[in-house]
Amino acid sequence: MKCFQRISEYLDGELEDKICREIDEHLRQCPECREYVDSLRKTIQLCKGTAVEQMPIDIHDRIRSKIRELLRM
Repeated sequence: MKCFQRISEYLDGELEDKICREIDEHLRQCPECREYVDSLRKTIQLCKGTAVEQMPIDIHDRIRSKIRELLRM
């Protein structure tokens, strides 16, 4: 379905009301698409709940140094 071309915008609430209603209607009628969108929503929620940890500065510096070394080759 053409709605999947804009599924990210739909899930982020960035589409016009008319388009959202069209997608909502399709999802009510299509179990396969509804399952797909539900899966995406769950994935988004899991990602939002994941803690982001800072890399220790010494590791960061070593990686940066190695990249610079490789770029000079």
